[in-house]
Amino acid sequence: MQKLPFRVVLLSIGLFLCCGSMVAQTRKAPPKKSNSAQVDEPPPLPPKVEEEVVDEMEEIRALAKSDLMTKAPIPGFDTSAAPNDEFTRLAMVLLKKTRALDIGMELAAPLMNEREKTSSPFLKEFYDRMLKDMTNGKTRQYMEDMLVKTYRDRFTLDEMKQLLAFYETPVGKKMLSELPSITNAGREQGEKIGTYMGTVIMQQMVREKTREGQ
Repeated sequence: MQKLPFRVVLLSIGLFLCCGSMVAQTRKAPPKKSNSAQVDEPPPLPPKVEEEVVDEMEEIRALAKSDLMTKAPIPGFDTSAAPNDEFTRLAMVLLKKTRALDIGMELAAPLMNEREKTSSPFLKEFYDRMLKDMTNGKTRQYMEDMLVKTYRDRFTLDEMKQLLAFYETPVGKKMLSELPSITNAGREQGEKIGTYMGTVIMQQMVREKTREGQ
């Protein structure tokens, strides 16, 4: 029977602690040596720990009764479609040229990692459906509409035409080809900067609090 991940983790920890405790006990209490010629029997093996059987359908039924499932989700974003006009058409051409939506999909790679880790058929199907929807579904449509409306708030129709014209120039084409690597470099370096500065600020705060307590 497949198990939901958090139950597997808890069960694994329990088995590890249980077996570790039993091994420790056998080490603390070794069998006494016999003075006779009789060969000592090996110490008895610890009792077998039966693995808990988890019924995934019971988990799903319990989830179905939770507030998360019984209350309709409220979108915290504008769900209206972008106007069907020339600006939207040009914005869609620009999105394809800049690979804005594809880069967004690349950032969703953690979903694929989680899918590979889980042994739950239910969660595998969830990740499959989510990724499919992000590729060619309602999620994709919401993202497209959001980006088109974002451009609409910041550029005029004439400026959109100038942007597209720029991306047809040699430097514009180079910008497009380098954009993915620039994005990746920014993300990787951003993580390093955040880790470094987080450590620096934490050390400063610890030193300040230590001095205040003296």
